Amino acid sequence: IWGAFRQNLQTLESSPRARRKILMQVAGQGMCRNCMFSIKDQLSLARLGLGERVSVRHLQAPAEQSDRFLLRLWSSIVAWDLLHQLAAYHRPFEREPGQVDRVYESYCTTLEQLLARPTRTGLRGARQLGGDARDLLGLVEQAGQRFAELARPTPPSAEARTVFLSGDIYVRADALASDSLVQRLNERGLHVIVEPVSLFAEYLAHEGMDELIRFPRGARGAMMRGLMRQIRSVLYRRVTGQHPWLPLPELAPVLSASSQLVQRFPLGETSVTVGSVLHHWHTHRCDGVITVSPWGCGPALAAEGLLAHQH
Repeated sequence: IWGAFRQNLQTLESSPRARRKILMQVAGQGMCRNCMFSIKDQLSLARLGLGERVSVRHLQAPAEQSDRFLLRLWSSIVAWDLLHQLAAYHRPFEREPGQVDRVYESYCTTLEQLLARPTRTGLRGARQLGGDARDLLGLVEQAGQRFAELARPTPPSAEARTVFLSGDIYVRADALASDSLVQRLNERGLHVIVEPVSLFAEYLAHEGMDELIRFPRGARGAMMRGLMRQIRSVLYRRVTGQHPWLPLPELAPVLSASSQLVQRFPLGETSVTVGSVLHHWHTHRCDGVITVSPWGCGPALAAEGLLAHQH
């Protein structure tokens, strides 16, 4: 991640009119211990002479979030997962450079506009909730149809290969942090199935962790997790009919697969990475696997060490 950010900083060094940059860190509760990554980045910025021009800030889950906000957030995460996944799989089908990215960015813009609508309360808020849900379902269904149209003129090839991309959530889901790894794989003719962000979010809710999102616990938490699974299933069903290659991100089989190698504690992304790789490999969803992670990340090192011995 730091290498990608340092590359981006070259624009700041070469342009005196460039705006001040922000390096956003995550305040970990068990996975990124003692803020050592933050300290290391601040030392690196000072050594580069950029300490006065780059701010280091920390992202932390708010103390309390309403159920309505959490469900809205969850729905948007699942919808973006679908858009990102459709693009990662379909770039090898495009007939001209940038065709898939233009479609992807168009639907991402529509999703952002949907999320930017001011929320209302009372009866008007209930009507708005129903309208937003219909619009979101329509968006993912239209996106599924559009990407299917992109692939339709291309005859199936026995030589086509699919790669499953897993690993750290902050690297695999971000083009800057991964140095556009998904696009680089697509350029080589590989279809990429990306482990969705929603899978790790569901794991956080399942274990009651406050790493990124503060989900409720107890009976309210159980009800929330049930609604999350229902929303995920409904959104995926709007797409999988035209894209049977698309796996449904279910947490239970992933944790079952990881239990062969990893105990439940200590909590962290190791269980999700190991279980997700084993599950997708054993269900014949891919021809190969890539795991990505920040340098020195503990859960990632544990996952890589365990998976290296699997054949």
